[in-house]
Amino acid sequence: MLREEILRLADLTPTEAKVIAVMLRIGHPAGPSEIASAAGLFRPQAYDALERMMARNLVSYVVKNRRRVYSISDTKAIAEMLRKKREELDKAIPEVLSAFAKSERENVTILTGIKGMRTMYGTIWEQMKSDPKHNFYRVMLTDATPTQIMGSWFRRWHLKRAAQGMTAMIIFTPDAAWRGRQLAAHANTYIRYFKGMQKIPVGLYSCGKYAYVIFWDKESPFAIQIEDEKVATSFVEYFDIMWAASDTKPPE
Repeated sequence: MLREEILRLADLTPTEAKVIAVMLRIGHPAGPSEIASAAGLFRPQAYDALERMMARNLVSYVVKNRRRVYSISDTKAIAEMLRKKREELDKAIPEVLSAFAKSERENVTILTGIKGMRTMYGTIWEQMKSDPKHNFYRVMLTDATPTQIMGSWFRRWHLKRAAQGMTAMIIFTPDAAWRGRQLAAHANTYIRYFKGMQKIPVGLYSCGKYAYVIFWDKESPFAIQIEDEKVATSFVEYFDIMWAASDTKPPE
């Protein structure tokens, strides 16, 4: 079933996304009462959502036995809206990287080499430790390169993190499904896969008041560390969009 989170990326409100998801699940024209009941909404909520989407030509109705029954009029239009959103997200990544790379603020630090990467993970550790309920370790669009570069030290770091109740949310590229399966076996670890990209050498991380852009070069990895709560919050908002658009199961 198509997730409501994905439908919301098509510029639908939460209620509209819920209604569309239910209509897809029902699979036949239905009245507002049936839709509302299946979606866990009040009838006026479902009716108002249907009316708004009718104005956008996304749903239509016919009169059957003196009552309106609604159906999705153009699934291709919704798919096209999602495609355009996907293009916007793909364009946003290099813009974010460029903005970070050009920043000259004092709260930007360059970390280089294996030692620099360990320093970065140490900072992330301290942020999680200071507020484990809110400072989640988020990683967006990574492959298995970090594990290959950091080796057993990195595996021990994740084991210790999971054991101490520190949460990690990681979006892998499909080619790193094997690493995703390994980490998914740990406690407090949530994994998704973004099918739109393959192996890439750049990772976007955040935890607490820090955001990172990491270039995982096998010879000389380096990271741009940004200590800025506004930047970190913006990263989390972007991460949430990508998380909603990603799959919980690895590709076959």
